[in-house]
Amino acid sequence: MGRIVGWIIGILILYAIITQPTQAAATTGNLGSALASAGQQVVVFVESIVGSTTTYSQVHAVPAGSVETGDGSYP
Repeated sequence: MGRIVGWIIGILILYAIITQPTQAAATTGNLGSALASAGQQVVVFVESIVGSTTTYSQVHAVPAGSVETGDGSYP
């Protein structure tokens, strides 16, 4: 039974790709973007639990030991 359902789904997917290739390509691109976004969110979640090795000052080039003055500059 499951094998027949798999064949039917495969034939329907192939039919959709053949009859509407542009739509199929857009759908595939959207699925890829969604998977990439989900992967990034998993990384953010794990880093929030474990702790990131990158500090704010490393990412934003803050001079070591400096404090922002409020206008975006450092003394």
